[in-house]
Amino acid sequence: MFTTAGVGVVQDLQANKQEFFNLHHEDIVAFAMHPNKDICATGQMAGKALNGPKSNVKGGGKKKDLAQGKLVDIYVWSASTREVLAKITGFHRRAISQLAFSPNGKKLLSIGKDDHNSVAVYDWATQAMLGNAKVDPGQVFSAAWKNETEFSTCGVKHMKVFSFSGSNLNGKKGSYLKTLGNVAMTCVAYVLNGVLVTGSQDGGLVKWNGSSAGKPIK
Repeated sequence: MFTTAGVGVVQDLQANKQEFFNLHHEDIVAFAMHPNKDICATGQMAGKALNGPKSNVKGGGKKKDLAQGKLVDIYVWSASTREVLAKITGFHRRAISQLAFSPNGKKLLSIGKDDHNSVAVYDWATQAMLGNAKVDPGQVFSAAWKNETEFSTCGVKHMKVFSFSGSNLNGKKGSYLKTLGNVAMTCVAYVLNGVLVTGSQDGGLVKWNGSSAGKPIK
């Protein structure tokens, strides 16, 4: 499974044929695979036309919507049938930069390209938003789940751990060592028994103890 322009491509290597998901009206810029290896999530960039999807955000008018950027779509669909399982819109603007299913596949994390690179978490089957929060003004490069209630993001000069407390989504920014500097973190993952590790732009690996960075390994 891969994407090109605004199309999701399902490649059957044994039969040497392709099937296509083509409901996006702009380029696909984010992709995630469900733990069951059949369900996919794809997110697009905003269109260039002035008339994008209407905002359902209270207080959003035409001038405000144009300043914030147009709303963008997320599709959840089956790779085997190309059937749409959910269409999510109404929150993210400009583009979707990151998508990730939770470990049991019931939640979908998405990050947009608004001024704060905001994150939202959905029960994708019902399209209900479970929570949202601002991430960081700097570009977000990666996101990863630890379990069903905790995940992390990283990017330009930031690493942040998010957790649910009831219906509230709370984030805590990581603190860097002075020797690490403000280097960008380009990828994040949980390894072994939930140990958080990020990869830096200079090729180092950083192990985190909660929200505190350890010495980089190179």
